[in-house]
Amino acid sequence: MPTLADRLLDLILCFKPERALLPAGVGLLNPLRGEHGAEVQRIVTAFHHGFFNDNDPRMLLLGINPGRFGAGLTGIAFTDPNDVREVLGIPHELPDSRPETSSRFFKQLVLAADGPVQFYSKVYVHSVFPFGFTCTGNNGKAVNLNYYHRKDLAEAIRPLATEWLKGLIAAGCRSDHALCLGKGENFRFLQELSIFNRITPLEHPRFIMQYRAKSADRYVADYLEALRDA
Repeated sequence: MPTLADRLLDLILCFKPERALLPAGVGLLNPLRGEHGAEVQRIVTAFHHGFFNDNDPRMLLLGINPGRFGAGLTGIAFTDPNDVREVLGIPHELPDSRPETSSRFFKQLVLAADGPVQFYSKVYVHSVFPFGFTCTGNNGKAVNLNYYHRKDLAEAIRPLATEWLKGLIAAGCRSDHALCLGKGENFRFLQELSIFNRITPLEHPRFIMQYRAKSADRYVADYLEALRDA
């Protein structure tokens, strides 16, 4: 009998983000097909079989879209290469990278929840759109781009975002209640899709670590309380 891990992997590995007609100047960030694609696919497969090899429903905790130093590199939401190894216990051969800001918060959150086995037994963490975006910064190099920073990009991905989120529900995630990372544009976009009966917004990890780092413990407690109340 297929498990939740099997169904989620089918969805992730078969999803084709290139179907979205991206506006000019927007690049797609797909680690499953990049330079280290085979290794990322192995990590993603090990992660799902390690923590979702059952058929218990999970609450969705949804970020915006992957960034270059977290999920855009490892395929695991809010987890940089170092934390794939140290927190999730998955050895890998990805190149070292600088610590990812949101990953620092998530490491603290997962450990406060008594570790990844306990944490992921209740929640599935991903994003409103499963792949990231880049644009060219002032220095001529690629920088992260959130889908909502360009209205034409948000509209371009809307059909596929809807398909993706409904696919997560069909795979075995809950539709009655979801947690949204970000209390602004990401929350509004998710509400507009009208997929979930209830959505609870939480402060985004990047905001917390950039502007409220001294209060990170309080935000970890807020996340854990939201999961308990789910």
